[in-house]
Amino acid sequence: MKLGPIYIHRSRQPPPAPVAVGDRAVWDAERQFLDAHALFTGYGGPDIELLHKIADHDTPPQPGFIVDFVGSKTRTDATWTPVRRFDGQKLPVPINASDNFHGETVEWVGLAKAILSAKKTFTMVELGAGLGVWSIAGGVAARRLGLKVLTYGVEGDELLANLMSQHYRDNGFEPEGHAIRAAIGSENGIARWPKPVTTAATATYNFRPVLDGQSDYMGRDFAFEEVPVLALRDLLAKHERWDLIHMDIQGHETEVSCATIKDLNERVNWMVVGTHSRKIDGDMIELLWGNGWVLENEKPAKFQFDGKAASLEAMTLIDGTQVWRNPRLD
Repeated sequence: MKLGPIYIHRSRQPPPAPVAVGDRAVWDAERQFLDAHALFTGYGGPDIELLHKIADHDTPPQPGFIVDFVGSKTRTDATWTPVRRFDGQKLPVPINASDNFHGETVEWVGLAKAILSAKKTFTMVELGAGLGVWSIAGGVAARRLGLKVLTYGVEGDELLANLMSQHYRDNGFEPEGHAIRAAIGSENGIARWPKPVTTAATATYNFRPVLDGQSDYMGRDFAFEEVPVLALRDLLAKHERWDLIHMDIQGHETEVSCATIKDLNERVNWMVVGTHSRKIDGDMIELLWGNGWVLENEKPAKFQFDGKAASLEAMTLIDGTQVWRNPRLD
């Protein structure tokens, strides 16, 4: 996802007050509020009830951490500056963007659908994991609902991979063999990974392997280091069934999915895909719809045309999100 003040609520009017789950009034109030402020959400009223079903009501706020509504906690000093104002707080169900710091509500809806459809074991992997916020949020919520949890995160950047291991430990999960430092790809190999110019965690987000030259897909110049590339099909071979893949790999979504489509069809029940250009929005729809998947929720990428941009992804202001269900595994 892209960083910065994009997850700030677009209105000065406060969001509707929380009400009891299952109350039709909450759906109507939320919808009226969002419609009045011209926000395209990618989800509907019934999806909000799913978020309430995975919400945690017991975990207290903790200084030095931001606690999300499912009860997972993130070290404040591992986040980017605009959201550190949430230090020591527990965030509410994220009906609006201002109630969340690492994604949009439509992503949470996809996570909730995958958790609530899991049977006995919840198995997920987060590709392009960063700190591992989604793999841990999913693991924490599923564990609280009584499911056995097998959760993985794959991240190419060394600093973020180390922070991900700490994030796993902070939330009671073993990182060894689960918090994996690698780039995800179509085939196993070695990739050139950009080295950030600072040691700040937020300086390493939205990186991806660079094939040649010194500039990345955003037109930025870096020094590089070698990282292993893990083929997605080999990762999926670890388990017969995966309840969820959360994929946010900075523009390689279509390439990796195309190369792994047979395994996705056979092993994966849900996918939440971060899309990094309008072209990727369409390419992923064409690929997964053509393979019998069902698009349950989607919010297209928002972009601003720039003829001098280094790539289509460099024109993207806010990443899109797609939530897919594989009816073969229902």
